[in-house]
Amino acid sequence: MIHQLLVILGNSQLRRLVLVMVGTLVACMLEMIGIGAIPAFVGLLVEPGRFMAALPQSALTGWIRQTDLASLILYGAGLLAGLFLLKNLYLAALIYAETRLTADVTASVSNRLFRAYLYSPYTFHLQRNPAALVRNLIGEAIDAVDFVKGGMRLVREGLVLVVVFLLLILVDPLVSLSVFSLLALASGGFYLAVRRALTKRGQLSQAHWNRQVQVINQSLGAIKDVKMLGREPNLMELFRQEVRCIRRHDTFYQVVGALPKLFLEVLAVAAVLLVAAAFVLLGRPVQAMLPVLTLLGVAVVRLVPSATCINSSLADIRYKRPAFDLVCGELETLEAPIAHQPGTAADHSEPHNMHDAIRLNNIHYRYPGAPAEALQGVSLEIDAGEAVAFIGTSGVGKSTLIDILLGLLAPTSGQVHVDGRDIQQNLPAWQRQIGYIPQDIYLTDDSIRRNIAFGLVDDEINDAALARALQAAQLEPFVRSLPEGLDTLVGNRGIRLSGGQRQRIGIARALYHDPGVLVMDEATSALDDETEREIIEAIGRLRGGRTIIMIAHRLTTVRGCDRLYLLEAGKVKDQGSVAELAARHENLRVLTAMVAENNIGVV
Repeated sequence: MIHQLLVILGNSQLRRLVLVMVGTLVACMLEMIGIGAIPAFVGLLVEPGRFMAALPQSALTGWIRQTDLASLILYGAGLLAGLFLLKNLYLAALIYAETRLTADVTASVSNRLFRAYLYSPYTFHLQRNPAALVRNLIGEAIDAVDFVKGGMRLVREGLVLVVVFLLLILVDPLVSLSVFSLLALASGGFYLAVRRALTKRGQLSQAHWNRQVQVINQSLGAIKDVKMLGREPNLMELFRQEVRCIRRHDTFYQVVGALPKLFLEVLAVAAVLLVAAAFVLLGRPVQAMLPVLTLLGVAVVRLVPSATCINSSLADIRYKRPAFDLVCGELETLEAPIAHQPGTAADHSEPHNMHDAIRLNNIHYRYPGAPAEALQGVSLEIDAGEAVAFIGTSGVGKSTLIDILLGLLAPTSGQVHVDGRDIQQNLPAWQRQIGYIPQDIYLTDDSIRRNIAFGLVDDEINDAALARALQAAQLEPFVRSLPEGLDTLVGNRGIRLSGGQRQRIGIARALYHDPGVLVMDEATSALDDETEREIIEAIGRLRGGRTIIMIAHRLTTVRGCDRLYLLEAGKVKDQGSVAELAARHENLRVLTAMVAENNIGVV
């Protein structure tokens, strides 16, 4: 537990937590003084003689004895009011410090968790469900800090109970032990009865939250399929089931937190009444029992909220322990590997501009848990300024090879050298000179400007670079035709644009930072023939010294390439121009003829 707390808290936050705990001890002392002052004042009112006799001999008590009763009562009332004012001002400041601490820890944990996910290797995201990551960021991070907050409340209110108990013991041990035993048995028995159920329901709630986010992502992410297949009722039912389960578990947790207050109030009132009845039956005078009953009443008024808060904190700790364990595990597992990873901090060094060639030396790659290698000893060379394409049937390793070139995947064995240097030695420098155009362009529900300068805030957007990218992607006429120009909203995933327009925005995004290497991963496979021809012509005009690497879906895409690499079963089977490969491979010869006659064809 201590180790996990150190994972959650930073050094400054840990120091602040210690200061809050010290401040809590001071607050408990003030609580004890405040509670003890009330029966003392009542004693002055009902038995002033006995009150004076109990005072020790000193200069101050001598002055008190010489003061008339009316003035003494006024002074006492003012002192008591001032004491409670100062005590509550101090408590308000302590609550503010505690609240600020928990708010800062919540923000810190969320930021650290998001950073850990962002900087984790690409393979991490291949194996994790995005719905679980979203749930962790927006739900589990908050619940993990609530667990810590519950522990802080438990310590604070536990100290209050100890202080009040010690004060009552000094006044009347028998009565104090009786009242405390009654409250402790009631609270402890209730907690023991529900603690296992709270832990179990916390784990179930976590699982249902994950499935709820997953249903949302899948339903809205595939809304066209949902509409065409008429799956709205089915998905609505799945969502309704998850919401119902989450609400059921949360209701149990909230009821468990609220019930103790009701029962403890009844027990506390019953305890005070029983003590009063016992005093009467024992024949004690009213004047003698009033200060004790006042102390007991004030103590009970303070004890009931403390006992309630302790039960609520224990419920928090049990119900939110799964979230705390999960977040600690994520941070501990993910933060250590990226702590000294290149690129995790702001890196403003110059990109590694390629002048010679890219060389792949005996590249092997196996996906985690996969039975066979996706790439088996791939060796090839791409000269600077050359346009090359990887062709082959589905599943032969084309996309894996591109991901290796991009640095998203590190080879199981072998190296990728650019101008003689291994790209893994300074991956950010290599990646900053690459413009990447994927098959599916992800557009945010934002303006064209922000989609091209993806991930940058407005103050960081370079208007000159933006204009250059628009011109290169041949987007200027389209943008000028829009009433709002670059500020036009494209809709979620670019739903308000055509396929060609989305692709051109993707090209402009890839060209925004003027890369020396342009990588296309089947970037035109979803386009019609006419739009594809326009996009390929636009890309052809971009060569001008750029190195272009592409995965080809159609032969029409690769006709202008200097060299093609034919992949088969994770290996380079052959290489050469379109004509050279067609001469050596019957299936390519047939498809090349079809392309020449009909301008179509698929590889």
